[in-house]
Amino acid sequence: MSDRSQPPVLALRGVDVGYPGAPEVLDRATVEVCAGRRIAVLGANGSGKTTLLRTLAGALRPTAGQVLWHGTPLQHRRSRLNEHRQRVQFVGQDPDDQLVSADVRRDVSFGPTNLGLPAPEVRARVEEALALLDLLPLADRPVHHLSYGQRKRVALAGAMAMRPAVMLLDEPTAGVDDVGVRDALDALARLERAGTTVVVSTHDSDLAWAWADDVVLLQQGGIRQGSCAEVMSDADALTASRVALPAVVRVGAALGLDLLAVDRPRTADDLVALVHARG
Repeated sequence: MSDRSQPPVLALRGVDVGYPGAPEVLDRATVEVCAGRRIAVLGANGSGKTTLLRTLAGALRPTAGQVLWHGTPLQHRRSRLNEHRQRVQFVGQDPDDQLVSADVRRDVSFGPTNLGLPAPEVRARVEEALALLDLLPLADRPVHHLSYGQRKRVALAGAMAMRPAVMLLDEPTAGVDDVGVRDALDALARLERAGTTVVVSTHDSDLAWAWADDVVLLQQGGIRQGSCAEVMSDADALTASRVALPAVVRVGAALGLDLLAVDRPRTADDLVALVHARG
């Protein structure tokens, strides 16, 4: 795990982003992505989570402020954006918006092929991504024969085949069942082991509490970023942002536990173990 005191690999500095005829969605937003940190972006529907991720990815151009890669401002010119999108990949909530080919293998190869890579390099990247996302048994299957959760994994594999340093995932567990959520978390763990820093937007506070190291909370009047334990133990801030207090935090508070003073229990099983250990 990285040290948050190290300079971020990707950041927003005082960024304004909006859409024509509407108020700014991001207003003087400052966010930092440090290598190796699991970052959850939390907020109510319509709070700007997707806009924030798309701005980090270079898909939206701020009207003020800067997007920084290792401290260098992103220039919104085609060549610079192409470089940025190889390093920073965005995967949207709906996989059908991103799947472009008839079968799984060809879809995953789309990005590397468009980079103009030699055919052996494309094949190597595709096989690597399929293996990483446990998709090899589905490699030759038509995309439209896959379940929703499987299509999400194919979209993620296509992004992973670009070998990005940072992956931005918009609601990766939305619309999938409990098994799909577990598969998604397993996929995130594999991405991390491959050296990719993962940023996830979600409205699921329990998921964020269990998974994240740091949280970016979109709240009225600005953005708050800090450790998961600090931000998500602040009931007032979560309520103001229309985000539910995680169940582990609610139960821990009812038991009189100061979760900031202990190695935080991430799941209900962790909380039960902590209570038993304390007698």
